[in-house]
Amino acid sequence: MSNVITKLAEKVFFEEKDGSEDEATDILQDPFPINPEEFAKNPKSHTLKFYTLSYTTDFSAIKDELHTPNQIAIININPLRERSTPIVVNILTKLKQIAKQLDGDIGALHNGWVILTPRNSEVYRKENTGRGVS
Repeated sequence: MSNVITKLAEKVFFEEKDGSEDEATDILQDPFPINPEEFAKNPKSHTLKFYTLSYTTDFSAIKDELHTPNQIAIININPLRERSTPIVVNILTKLKQIAKQLDGDIGALHNGWVILTPRNSEVYRKENTGRGVS
C-alpha cells in the first residue's frame, strides 16, 4: 500500500510538466510570499472566540461575553446535547434572541457547532436549504 502512495506522490509532485523538472520544488520553496509588516499595519476588525457548553451554567458566562463588540462566537453544544435535548433547544432559542438583540446573525455549523456574529457580519446560507438554527 505504501508503494502505491509513494508512486502516486511522485507522479503528482515530481513528474515533469512543461519541461520543468523542479516545478514541485519551486512551488514548495515560497508558496505564499507574505510580508508580515503588512499585517501589522491593518487593524483587526473582529475577534473569533470558541466556547464549549458543557453545563447550563456555562451559558451565563458565554452570554455576558457575547455582548463584546465585533466578536464572532463559535459555540460547541455537543457536550450539552448529549445530556439533554430540551435544554439545548432552550439555549438555542436564547442565543437566537441574543443575536436579534445585537442585530447579528446566528447559524448552525457542522455537527453540533453554532456561530453567532455581530451586526457587521452575516452567516452565509445556501438558498432553499431549509436547515439551520435561524
